[in-house]
Order: sequence, then structure tokens, then C-alpha cells
Amino acid sequence: MNNLRKTTKDNKEKVIKEANEIYKEISEHMNKGFSPSSKEVQLLIKKHHAFANQFHISNKDVYKALAEVYLKIPEFRDQLDHFHPKLSEFMSKAMVIFAEKNL
Repeated sequence: MNNLRKTTKDNKEKVIKEANEIYKEISEHMNKGFSPSSKEVQLLIKKHHAFANQFHISNKDVYKALAEVYLKIPEFRDQLDHFHPKLSEFMSKAMVIFAEKNL
């Protein structure tokens, strides 16, 4: 498990790119009308969970707490809603569904 603060500049850029790709994919699925509970979105959330797990243990409670952070902390909302105006809300719902069913 890596700590993002201890990583190199090149690795940070790689991490940001990977996160942005996930957010973009989820946004595209939102635009196509998929729901947070759809199989397609849940596969992307599984990818996000694996990504998040690189930096901290994302058990059920931790991942649900991260979903809450994405929804309630303005800096995180702004980061996500840059991709789609409702991404933070959508991801939060999808993450809770994923955690309840899989963690």
C-alpha cells in the first residue's frame, strides 16, 4: 500500500491520471442514463475501490465514509463535479451500494 505523499512527482501524475480516467468513465455512464446500481457502473466502482485500496484499506466502513467525504467536503465535490455536475452525488450512491454488496 502506497502513501501518496511519499510518492514521486511522476507517480503522482500517474495516480491523478488514473483517477481522472475512472471519473470520466463514470461520467460517461451517467450521460448514457445508467443508474448507480447498474452492473456497468458497479464494475467501474469496483475499479475505483481497487484504486483507493492502493492508498488505504478500504473495508466496508472506510469506503462508505469515503463516499460521504466525496458528497460533503466541498474540495472533493469540486474535484468530482468538474467531470459532471452530479458526479459526487452519483458516485457516493454507487460506492455505498458497492460497499453494502461486496465488502
